[in-house]
Amino acid sequence: MKSLIGTKVGMTQVCSGGAFCAVTVLHVGPCEVLAIRTPERDRYSALQLGYGLRPVNERRPRVGASSKKFVREVPFVGGIEVGAQLSVERFEGVPTVDVIGVSKGRGFAGVIKRHNFSGLCASHGVKKVHRSGGSTGQSTDPGRVFKGAKMPGRFGGVRVTVKALKVFSLVPAENLILVRGAVPGFAGGFIVVNEAVWFWLPENSRCRHLFAGSSEMIDLTVYDKNGAATGESYSFANDDISPPVNQALLHSALVMYGANQRQGTVKSKSRAEVSGSSRKLYKQKGTGNARAGNKRTPVRRGGGHCFAKSPKEWRITMPRKARQLATKMALLGKLESGRVYFIESLEMESPKTRVITKLISTLGLTGKSGLIAIGEHNETVWKSCRNIERVDLSTAANLNARAILQASFLIVTRSAMQSMRRQAAT
Repeated sequence: MKSLIGTKVGMTQVCSGGAFCAVTVLHVGPCEVLAIRTPERDRYSALQLGYGLRPVNERRPRVGASSKKFVREVPFVGGIEVGAQLSVERFEGVPTVDVIGVSKGRGFAGVIKRHNFSGLCASHGVKKVHRSGGSTGQSTDPGRVFKGAKMPGRFGGVRVTVKALKVFSLVPAENLILVRGAVPGFAGGFIVVNEAVWFWLPENSRCRHLFAGSSEMIDLTVYDKNGAATGESYSFANDDISPPVNQALLHSALVMYGANQRQGTVKSKSRAEVSGSSRKLYKQKGTGNARAGNKRTPVRRGGGHCFAKSPKEWRITMPRKARQLATKMALLGKLESGRVYFIESLEMESPKTRVITKLISTLGLTGKSGLIAIGEHNETVWKSCRNIERVDLSTAANLNARAILQASFLIVTRSAMQSMRRQAAT
């Protein structure tokens, strides 16, 4: 991922195709690489970039990061050394960028400005409370204001990321980038510009700017169902499967799959969910008892809750094409790591678990978690694999990024590989 830091110059309009469009002018670079973070030393990978120079102090000369106006760490890209100067030319050929900035501070704001409340009506009888937030709490129960309520408070001055802004043009001579749309912050505010993680171009379903390298051939040794090499090989180009692996996209897909398996654990019944009649227990007066409502009232044992809790919904959505691309990238990553084994066929006359066990043992994969992919559902193969610990079976159409990445090895039949190549071509 390509990244630079700089400042927001302001907005203007330019003529494109006979029509005016609004663009934001960004001054990025030259940025000096101050340090490189490595997993061996710092446990993560990043580049520390510095932008601009502070005023010179003869008494206390500043060096390194202290001499820069703006210092930030960005994702690491190989082939860069400390002291290198990065300019706007790095974004040559990049169609879209993500811009990170700090929004304008609005000070202490009311609910209408801060949360887009509509306010109270302006009819007869409403006096001096037109822009108030209304009721914020309850009575004796619970006797407090719940956390997270939308109320007046500090507005703006927070980190904001605007994604997939189209790059209108580059001006390398002046280190300027013109992007379509608005960028958070005031003119002169510091920003971070990253290459967009993904952006779907209307004329092509693939992210064309992710094709960074040339096409390379992948050779797989062909094995039979007993695990013996047949002496043949299966070759294809890596771009027949997927564009180069994008770690940010894979991370988003894994977060989605994990969140969608999560379930809420908190549940209490409201008055409407408690069983029992809603009829008043006894008449209001004349019984010598305290006045009472029905069985469902919260003041009685076994009654409903005033503010019943419900399981939280953790589900995260992701565009279908993004999920498909993440699956292709996970498969390409597994292929490049050499943990994919190509099997000619797993056809059997009857279910035999020992055939699959022998195949895994011959390949030296015993005890590891694995995934076997076949072209179409086969009852015989499914019954042969269902009792093997830590080994799952899936058809090529049902593969996903999480299942591929969690498996230590991937066994693919010829029919499954052909099916996956057909899917990658669509």
